[in-house]
Amino acid sequence: MTKKTILMIFIVAVLAAGAALVFCVWTAYRQENNVGGKNNGLAVTTTVHDFVDCLKDPSGVVSEYQPDSPSGGLPRKCFLPSGRMFIEDLGNTKEKAGFVHLTNLMPNQWIKSPLVITGEAISCWFFEASFPVELVAADGQVLAKGTAQALEDWMKAEGLVKFRVQLAFDRPKTDRGELIFRKDNPSGLPENDDALRLPILFSPAGK
Repeated sequence: MTKKTILMIFIVAVLAAGAALVFCVWTAYRQENNVGGKNNGLAVTTTVHDFVDCLKDPSGVVSEYQPDSPSGGLPRKCFLPSGRMFIEDLGNTKEKAGFVHLTNLMPNQWIKSPLVITGEAISCWFFEASFPVELVAADGQVLAKGTAQALEDWMKAEGLVKFRVQLAFDRPKTDRGELIFRKDNPSGLPENDDALRLPILFSPAGK
């Protein structure tokens, strides 16, 4: 075998190895950033920045939500094939766990109209057996306002008071939003204001 032949074989081998490396890198990039991917009609971003992006990515693997933990709910984690991990934003649900508890919604749940919400809240969250609830899109647009009504004696001394509220809304352009459960404050004093803020996701049209 001549030196020229050996050199040609070496060059071909180097080019083949380089092509394989480029292919592997490109494949990993496509998986992580969903280049050309689909996710059952959900809006998919070209780059994964946070937990919600990872949640929408077909390659993302999400851990289960644990709502009954002593801290008021442990955030889920989403993992990509590349090894990157994103932790869920729970809003202030952990801080308000002893004040308002939702029985049919969890953070970052997909919702659509009409939305029925049930839960429990401490009696001082109510005034005249109700408190206000708002649905707001990520861009600040207020999509719906409603009133949570107590389903039992709202002035009971112990335990939480069951409530129910229904909201109807038009789906916004963004797929992210927030539900705000405001403590009723007839005094109007800022120091008496309080609210539970729950991040949510808007289901795609027709889903």
